[in-house]
Amino acid sequence: MAYIDLREAVLSQGRRSLVDAQCRANVSGGNVHDVCADSPAQCRVRDELPKLSACSSDGRCRMRVSRGTAEVFQVSMYGELSQWRAKGKTAALFVKWRESI
Repeated sequence: MAYIDLREAVLSQGRRSLVDAQCRANVSGGNVHDVCADSPAQCRVRDELPKLSACSSDGRCRMRVSRGTAEVFQVSMYGELSQWRAKGKTAALFVKWRESI
């Protein structure tokens, strides 16, 4: 499933992605300022997706979703973050699995 399809389903069900205050550091590493200076586009994606709680160098990322204070689950994604809005045949960011917390 493409990430954008999951996002639309989550929003239509009254759920929301939990914003991670440490998104930039968790995703880009501890040296966020240098990473963003060298690759502003990479950090722009992080700003567009502040719900990412972690990403690895091989393109796998995690985020958390909830409805109110209950029903929290994690989603694992893989692919090209900069293409997170792409749908259908152009999709490049996919959901690998989701699990309840």
